[in-house]
Amino acid sequence: MSESLSNGIGIIIDNDIETDPDVKQIISKIEEKGIPICKFDSISKAKASLNNLRTINFLILDWRMHTSAIDSQETGLIPGTTPELEEADARSAIEFIKELKSFCFAPVFIFTNESTDYIRDIIIPKLTENGLYFSDDSQNFIYVKNKDEILRGDIIGDATTWISKSPSIYLLKIWENAFLKAKAQTFWNLYDKSKGNWPRILWKSFEKEDEDPKSSINEVIFQIIMAEVNLDLLEKEKILASDTSYNLKEIKSLVSSTMYYNSNLNSNKPGDIYKRDGKYYINIRAECDTMPERSGSENIYLIEGHVFDNSKLKDSYKKNTGINERIWECFIFLLEGADIVQFDLRLLTVVKAEDWKTYKLSRLLPPYITHIQQKCSVYLSRIGKPRLPEEIEEDLVSSSSSRPPASGTQQTP
Repeated sequence: MSESLSNGIGIIIDNDIETDPDVKQIISKIEEKGIPICKFDSISKAKASLNNLRTINFLILDWRMHTSAIDSQETGLIPGTTPELEEADARSAIEFIKELKSFCFAPVFIFTNESTDYIRDIIIPKLTENGLYFSDDSQNFIYVKNKDEILRGDIIGDATTWISKSPSIYLLKIWENAFLKAKAQTFWNLYDKSKGNWPRILWKSFEKEDEDPKSSINEVIFQIIMAEVNLDLLEKEKILASDTSYNLKEIKSLVSSTMYYNSNLNSNKPGDIYKRDGKYYINIRAECDTMPERSGSENIYLIEGHVFDNSKLKDSYKKNTGINERIWECFIFLLEGADIVQFDLRLLTVVKAEDWKTYKLSRLLPPYITHIQQKCSVYLSRIGKPRLPEEIEEDLVSSSSSRPPASGTQQTP
């Protein structure tokens, strides 16, 4: 792969990893490019290490492992070439790929000794049956190739070409490289500025403000990292190379996934959506004010909403500006299969969060909740922001009278 697409460790799983000259040659060609390889001689061993494979560059998997001694304990089959063993090998590979998907997003290369016909007639149909392979190569994260063909060509070049034709994998590689670079820069910058004390400084500062240190530190880290991340290397032609069609259902599903968060909803945050007695409610209260330790109140501010009749939408829609809201209403889209839910800013309810926790449905993410909060600003006292660490505040206050004004500043008469 090119430098921009090859960062990270490669994984190879093959039961003949120490004895097969072809496997050794494949490993050698990859390592010549400066890419380190982690080797497993059975799927069982790789499964035991899945938690450590979250940031891998790619994975190479032998389709026919011929069941190693360790794996045969799981399948109950004796190593050899039988139809039962073929099926067991296929099932084992497919189950492993599915499990891998829950730990990381990475391209999977299946390199096999099987013929091109076997790949076309057996391997690809089995992957397709299990929702792991598609007729349009641009949709695939799995690349299947005969080992002999791989060795006759350019392993890294062929893989790079394939990745460039798969927008999901290509975008992953570009973004991941930018993110990992920004992450390292951010953590070293914070470390160097505080001699490694930055976690303790932030924790004590947030704790003193009665804010949740865990979520607040998490927010600080991601704000800095995402400010550093850029996708300047992304090429429009590679993203738009495929002419694969997509339907309205797929578009709605994608957009919905960018608007709502549906797990780990234990804390109270602006954007929390509740459903009770057939009506929807959304919390607009600032996060810092929903912390009892700080505000002395466990109340949340809910505005009421209901499914909107699309037939009434024609008066609100303009082609050049989209769907427009009246001053007293806010729309959210694609919630629970409903095209539009209309919230009425005039219907504000103050309730105890504890009494409503069993009705919590989802959470609307920024910038959508930010837009609603801004429209509801008449009901909000403020949008909270982190306070400076106490040491900085005291330093600013104590030195304000003795320190001469900075050059170019105007003194108050």
